[in-house]
Amino acid sequence: AVDVILRLGGIYIKIGQFASTMGAGVLEDAYIQALRPLQDGVPPRSLTEVSRIIEADIGVPMGELFSSFDPEPVGAASIAQ
Repeated sequence: AVDVILRLGGIYIKIGQFASTMGAGVLEDAYIQALRPLQDGVPPRSLTEVSRIIEADIGVPMGELFSSFDPEPVGAASIAQ
């Protein structure tokens, strides 16, 4: 289930994260346990992919938007974001 959610990305990861943290009493424990890796095990996107998304959405190259941009991610898809 987690592999499929990771492939779907975006909102599906957030829904899985939410279900793994707030699902007690609503979902069976087996589902909550299966979704737990989404809390802190989501792989980061590459800088190339991030740049492409930002530039496509905003229409400006990243070099013009930011004076510096650290290519090493601090976190990926955190539920606390």
